[in-house]
Amino acid sequence: MIIIEYIYISGLSSKGDAAGMDEANTPARYEEMAELLKALAHPARLCIVHGLMEQENNVTTIRKCLDLPQSTVSQHLGILKSRGIIKGRRRGTEISYTVTSELARKLIRLLVAEMPAGEGA
Repeated sequence: MIIIEYIYISGLSSKGDAAGMDEANTPARYEEMAELLKALAHPARLCIVHGLMEQENNVTTIRKCLDLPQSTVSQHLGILKSRGIIKGRRRGTEISYTVTSELARKLIRLLVAEMPAGEGA
């Protein structure tokens, strides 16, 4: 509930643009918000985004941190990329990822600040 209130009050789109309050009340607007939340609604993807907020990383580093198979990490990265939350930058043979969605950054910061360590929903 806190997240939806934050998105509504801030009037921000997933691209970080200011939006009028009338636009925020349209069904299409709520669909856009739901798609962003669905993309973030997995512990591994939350961890990936949070980690990439702190430092740009490649798949190998992310895989080691999460202790997941490379194919699983790649699937999660694909979902985040398709929603415009992260982008990849090729450096030679590897791709480094970084967070591009300012709204996703704000949501993660809000979640981290509002949920004390060790406390569930």
